[in-house]
Amino acid sequence: MSYTASVVVHLLGAALLWWVGPLPLPPPEEKRISIELVAQGQGPQPHAAMAVQQPASTPSTPAPVPPRVKAPPAPRGSVPLPLPVSPSPPVPAPATPAQEPTLSFSDYQAARMDGVPLPSGGRGGTDLVTSKGKERCDPARPADLVILLYDASGSMADTRRAQGIHCARQYARGAIERGGRVVVGSFGLNAAFSPPTRNLSDIDFALRAPVDGRGTVLPTRELFPWIDNANGLVMDLVIVSDGYIPPSREVVDAYAYFLDLHPQNRGVMYTVGQPGLRAIESELKDLGFDVFVYQQLGGG
Repeated sequence: MSYTASVVVHLLGAALLWWVGPLPLPPPEEKRISIELVAQGQGPQPHAAMAVQQPASTPSTPAPVPPRVKAPPAPRGSVPLPLPVSPSPPVPAPATPAQEPTLSFSDYQAARMDGVPLPSGGRGGTDLVTSKGKERCDPARPADLVILLYDASGSMADTRRAQGIHCARQYARGAIERGGRVVVGSFGLNAAFSPPTRNLSDIDFALRAPVDGRGTVLPTRELFPWIDNANGLVMDLVIVSDGYIPPSREVVDAYAYFLDLHPQNRGVMYTVGQPGLRAIESELKDLGFDVFVYQQLGGG
């Protein structure tokens, strides 16, 4: 198009606008604001129009729903519920008497020499040495262990020996019937001890154990294996003899140690046929031994 034609077209257009006036403008586009409520702790959800469509072949897996737990029923009963109380101070347990520690025999002797007061054991024996006689040799009460010392020395004549065996066997039978065990120690110049037993046949055999009969010495240190391992057992120390036994400081110390080991330990001496030497009887009674004269008045 030539320049002259272009000028003519513009002039015609301007004249038309002056004649017709300005053309009306199109109405403005309406704007909308979308508000979406979001729960606390969750991110904003995409608008439905912006949601991405999942392929039909991969359906979304619904989240597992936790099972509903039913609350336990309220307790029912006629007794009202306890009210809370302030804690009370603990009540002290009743005091139990402390058990005296067991001394060894050497410690016991040292304490006696130093004048240390010692716990008293089976003291207070009854003096029945002047009685007319005991027909039977029976335990006064049950004991866990009986140490039965039988005099097998040469001073025991045949009659006394038979009576002594009857007395020893009666005491052993009574102890076994009450649930105890018996250790037999036959003594002369030496001693032979049997293990603890509840069999009367063992007792009969042990009472006839051979010993040196040229003298009479009461066992002392031979008792310690049984005494020191007693562990709180109640024990009887029983002597069956003619009573012709020389006194000894070692006997006093050892037998006092035996009685002091347990408050229920008991010492008994049976002299067969007649009273024995006053010296040994006095020593034993001073320790707390019961001293009896055994006379076999009836059957054993």
